[in-house]
Amino acid sequence: RLLCVLPVLVGWTTAIVCPPNVCQLVDCAYMAADSCAGTFKPNGGYCGCCPSCVTDLGEGESCQFSVLLGAAPSQTCGKSLYCDPTTLTCKKLTTIAKRLVGPCSLELMDYNTKQQNGQSMLGVQKPNCDETGFYAGMQTQGSMAYCVTKEGVKIDSYQVNIGEAGNMDCKCARDLYSYMKSGLIGKLFNCEKNGNYPATTTAPLGVCAAKLAEVNAQLQSSGHMLLGLEKPKCDTDGTYAGMQVRGSQAYCVSKDGTPINSYMVNRWEAGNMDCQCARDLYNYMNSGLIGKLFYCQPNGNYPTTTATPTQ
Repeated sequence: RLLCVLPVLVGWTTAIVCPPNVCQLVDCAYMAADSCAGTFKPNGGYCGCCPSCVTDLGEGESCQFSVLLGAAPSQTCGKSLYCDPTTLTCKKLTTIAKRLVGPCSLELMDYNTKQQNGQSMLGVQKPNCDETGFYAGMQTQGSMAYCVTKEGVKIDSYQVNIGEAGNMDCKCARDLYSYMKSGLIGKLFNCEKNGNYPATTTAPLGVCAAKLAEVNAQLQSSGHMLLGLEKPKCDTDGTYAGMQVRGSQAYCVSKDGTPINSYMVNRWEAGNMDCQCARDLYNYMNSGLIGKLFYCQPNGNYPTTTATPTQ
């Protein structure tokens, strides 16, 4: 095994490439989480192989770190702070900034700021964000690719070598994680090791698809439309579409069919009602995060002249 010693390089370098299976050649010094006075990162060292202890800097402290090229960063601006590229000091995120970006976008902004400041990014992986500012399903660290939730929580057991990632989307792993957290039982998931659904199979029958099958069976057995019985509107993955109808009303629901309060219009006013804003607000409120503002129309849509609150 190889004890990795990084030389001091003179001049500029564009990138440091971590070869596949590099961690098998690296001996890591022992580091206990409780001995770290800052943030303990299990894979924050060289190529994501070794643990590291990163000092959290306070507001106003200098973030122009003096680190050796090739060494993992030992300091970073603390929670809710970012490194201002003009002053090179840690500053608080404003209320406007908080509501314009999701948790992944915040991390990405911090990453880009450090990179622009010329800091070493060795051992620091650039986050992979979706279009809403939350974490994409697949993230990488060193030579590994793994699955996370939208909030960036690692989903155990779904990890492959980065060379095997390919079209890794972690959809199955995410659906399984959400289902386990919901407290529901009875649905089976057959996820591949990369967190995807098997290419030859489809997602398990969703709650809406199951309800639709039940309604169709009732209609078939009765031979005519039953008073008060509405067919649910389902998305392609078997979950509930945003807009549902009952009697003379159209209303918004979550993907599991939970009505979202305050978003309801007359059925004939539904038109292009998609409830996307109401759903985003509902998911955000249940995530435990704060700071983002939503301006939803009575039908649950985003206003046609404005964009979603995250970029």
